[in-house]
Amino acid sequence: MTAPIIAAPNVHCARCGAAMTCSPNAIASCACTEVHIDAATRDRIAQCYTACLCNGCLREEQEKTTSGAVSGR
Repeated sequence: MTAPIIAAPNVHCARCGAAMTCSPNAIASCACTEVHIDAATRDRIAQCYTACLCNGCLREEQEKTTSGAVSGR
């Protein structure tokens, strides 16, 4: 028996506070899979935040890595 797919629609981005839907039990269908982030960005996000980020913030964090403008959060 597989675990039920649970979406958490009432969550907020840990970075900007925007409302978003998070699907940790169905990560392949989660909106965040639409954003490509490299390993360095993923590691930095994991060190700075304990919850999910919205797609806009994921893109901004990747841009910081790409441009070399990584903040010292």
